[in-house]
Amino acid sequence: MKRTHKRIGTPAAVAIAQPRREPKTVVVVGSGRGGTSAIAGSIHLLGIRMMEDEGSLNSEDSEIVRAYQRKRPGGHQAAAREVARIIEERNAAHDFWGWKDPSADLYLESVINHVRNPHFVFVLRNLLDVALSHVATRTGTLEAGFDSALKRYARYWDILQKLHCPTLMVSYERAVLDRNAFVKEVSNFLGMKPSRSQAKSARDFLDPAGGYRPTRS
Repeated sequence: MKRTHKRIGTPAAVAIAQPRREPKTVVVVGSGRGGTSAIAGSIHLLGIRMMEDEGSLNSEDSEIVRAYQRKRPGGHQAAAREVARIIEERNAAHDFWGWKDPSADLYLESVINHVRNPHFVFVLRNLLDVALSHVATRTGTLEAGFDSALKRYARYWDILQKLHCPTLMVSYERAVLDRNAFVKEVSNFLGMKPSRSQAKSARDFLDPAGGYRPTRS
């Protein structure tokens, strides 16, 4: 497939041709403290199932996230097989679903053959703000937060270039600044036609004040 790029005015840029309306899996990736929870929660409210528990504060499918994080005999390969098993279960249960995991760069290439029609949403946030968020939440120093985000963004860029799947690159700051534009662009990218109430809920979830919020449709 020939790569094409379309520059979007405010919150996002779409890489690769627009997708058709067919079953798909949305994978939200980025850095920890980088806005992935807000973006994944907004997508969930648009009608793409992104989590098992709607009250989740960080908008994640905890079963997938914990499946890789859990220590087990066999290390990476065993953990990736467990993630793949869960993905197959989700494929059987949902036509349109997805998950977000800033740590997916550790296993994504190992499970990609199990992901049905993958569409990536790559969330990027100002590196200084990511680092300051780590300091504010006492999850790391300014230097460690900056270095971690920089390395993770670079790894995701390499992975997404290699996989060559439909990808929406989202500026977290721009998405929050122009929530209407973000909802429109992500809906177009995913081939969705949300109702007015869904669009409003998705827009309202992108709280400019930041912070984790429970996601309820």
